[in-house]
Amino acid sequence: MTSVLTSYEDETEPAVLVFLRRFAMSEKVTRLSALPAKKLRTGHNKLQRFGVTPARWLAMLSSADEVMQQIAAAFPGESEIVLPPGIVYPAKRVGELLGIEVPDVSAPAPVPGRIIIYLPERIKSLPDLRRSNAPMWKDQDWYDQKEYTARPGYWEVLLPVPDSNDLIHSEQTELTGELAPELKRTPVLVDALLLTVHKMATDDDLLKNDWVRCDEQASGGDRVVLTFSGSGLGVRGGDWYDGADGRVWASAARWISS
Repeated sequence: MTSVLTSYEDETEPAVLVFLRRFAMSEKVTRLSALPAKKLRTGHNKLQRFGVTPARWLAMLSSADEVMQQIAAAFPGESEIVLPPGIVYPAKRVGELLGIEVPDVSAPAPVPGRIIIYLPERIKSLPDLRRSNAPMWKDQDWYDQKEYTARPGYWEVLLPVPDSNDLIHSEQTELTGELAPELKRTPVLVDALLLTVHKMATDDDLLKNDWVRCDEQASGGDRVVLTFSGSGLGVRGGDWYDGADGRVWASAARWISS
């Protein structure tokens, strides 16, 4: 690589490393798919100009570990991601916040970057959650006949999935499989429970006024989305909710114990 790509704009290291560093440091993103198409074309064209053809790029990716370490070392400021401490909402705490009787079921240990929450047996549907102390739009009833349910017990949730905004529904599902293959898209009932319980416990909106897209579909076939607005959590569905939007995220979870 260094024999072909010697220098770039008076830099003494390989041109491709100089360019890639400048390109990466100027873009605060973690996935190429999050970049605008124009940026990707510009980057591709510049790489081609300096001899990094698609075949050569693939060869670089197939290089020995020490070669890849040299490439990674050329990008200062990168460090291992430190996950935030895990949060656990035990069964009794969930019951206290919702104002319902819940048995005292021992909670699993926290998982860094995840939230563990107990879904009570009594909360079998969104209407059940709405009738509790959960801050939800109390006048919404369009979903009352929908079978939006989930298995009771402890759930481990990743909300939101990192970099899942600006993607359509299928792309969000694909990303979830890449980042956390042990997780699936979170049931809307679990998302709604987590958002409302966390809001009551901390006065914090996990979505920061954004939306989370769920796997379940509304009457028109579009995905259900959740967001805090006004008096509480709204459950919505509509044509645009399946598209890519910077404020629409995915959530992922798995059931772990009863």
